[in-house]
Amino acid sequence: MKSLSVSEFKKTCTRVLRELPLNGEPILITSRRQVVAKIVPTRQKGMHPSWGALSGRVLHIAEDFDVPLGDQDWDAAQ
Repeated sequence: MKSLSVSEFKKTCTRVLRELPLNGEPILITSRRQVVAKIVPTRQKGMHPSWGALSGRVLHIAEDFDVPLGDQDWDAAQ
C-alpha cells in the first residue's frame, strides 16, 4: 500500500486522485509517521457502480417470477 506524507499529498493531490481509480490501490496519508487518513477508490476500474449493489439482499423470489405474462396481463392489450 502506498503512503504519502501530508506535504507530499498537498503537492500532488490532483495527480494522486486522478490515478487512484486506475490502479485501485488505497493510499495512506501520514503526518509525523502516523497514519491520519486512508484514501480508497470508490469503485474498481471498469466496474459499473451498480454491479453487485444488491448482492445478497434478495429474500424471496416468487415461483412464477420468470413465467411470461399473457396478453390479458398488459393494460396496453386492453
